[in-house]
Amino acid sequence: MKALTHANVFDFDTYQPDRYVLFDDQIQQVGPMAAFPGAEEETNCTGGLVIPGLVVGHAHIYSTLSRGWNAPFAPQSFRQLLEQMWWKLDAALDNRATYASGLYSALSYAKHGVTTVIDHHASGAEIGGSLEALRRAVVEEGGLRGVFCFETSERFPLEDCIEENVHFAQAHRGETDCAGMFGMHALMTLSDRALDAIAEKSGYLPVHIHVAESEEDEAQSLCDTGKRIIDRLAAFGLLRPHSILSHGVHLCPEEVAQLAGKPLFLALNPTSNLNNGVGLPDLHAFQKTGLRCILGNDGMGYGLEHDMQNLVFGMHGRYQDPLAATTETLRGILRNTYACAEAQLGCRLGRVAPGYAADLVFLPYTPPTPLRPDNVWGHFFFGLLDQFQPYHVWCKGQPVLREGRPVRLEETAVCALAREAAQRVWKKTMEI
Repeated sequence: MKALTHANVFDFDTYQPDRYVLFDDQIQQVGPMAAFPGAEEETNCTGGLVIPGLVVGHAHIYSTLSRGWNAPFAPQSFRQLLEQMWWKLDAALDNRATYASGLYSALSYAKHGVTTVIDHHASGAEIGGSLEALRRAVVEEGGLRGVFCFETSERFPLEDCIEENVHFAQAHRGETDCAGMFGMHALMTLSDRALDAIAEKSGYLPVHIHVAESEEDEAQSLCDTGKRIIDRLAAFGLLRPHSILSHGVHLCPEEVAQLAGKPLFLALNPTSNLNNGVGLPDLHAFQKTGLRCILGNDGMGYGLEHDMQNLVFGMHGRYQDPLAATTETLRGILRNTYACAEAQLGCRLGRVAPGYAADLVFLPYTPPTPLRPDNVWGHFFFGLLDQFQPYHVWCKGQPVLREGRPVRLEETAVCALAREAAQRVWKKTMEI
């Protein structure tokens, strides 16, 4: 049995100073240090906070290989941005490149306190086996939890996309560290014929899809079919329980109302939205309908620090109100993100309490002002997020980061493998 000692525990609901946490793959006990029963292996967590491992609710691991890529780039619209950059990159990816991006991502996620990632993958050069390549890199070798899907699109062979999603999800059904969803790119790259095939062949699987990220997604749907995005998804029975609709920036009020009460999730990605210049979502409208919002980074880095801050600050700017979003807003969205991962993986996440997964992060922090239960959120949001450097990270009870260094992966070798993959992929994009 392992133990964290002298841990100041903050799990986004409660703050408990000077605690012990006893765990194997699950947390067994949490209590005051005066009652510590001892353990075979102890880690002293004096001088910081212990939080649950974070969950990224929408990611693109393959974006790893875009760093430093100087492609011809002068987009005049969001679709042109996709055509000139992301669609060239994903069209050149094979399973070797996917695997390399997964290894580097696993290493980097651990450095940012992320222990579960819900990924949305695309690799046109090799579709079959691509999700297994990600699983091997992120889960098996990196030691994290992962939920994976392939973004089905008519840019790729449709049947191959469907088969990859269904086969992977069936192969890993019932696992608590890996699961599959049914991935779809966006309705601007999927006809009704494609939606009919997906609805028929995807079975029980929850969907993970980009929705109304840009105005063009809605406009294309209306132009092609006369229907808005949510109407089309509903018509084909694709608004399934536990599905993830990502972005939602340009959903109209009627579409938001249609989603009210549905047991699915809307992934907010504020940093990516700001970077792409597509606007920010109407969070207040989502909250009024009770729609469960979760937090993703859309492949913009490997942590959630920027997205936590940009969500709150972005809503202040959107509504011109410094109370438009608060740390209580953020707390609710983080809770939903854990609930989303729990729904896919079937294990309890997001609390430092008995019965929950031993996915734990120790953050060094010396407060310059008194830290108490009534002000811990102020310290976390305005202090720790600006110096977010985990020192120890455990996932499934096993260390993945120790004293700031990756435990399971050798960083120099992983970076060399990723550089080789990037050079090969960049060369291939010149032919696309």
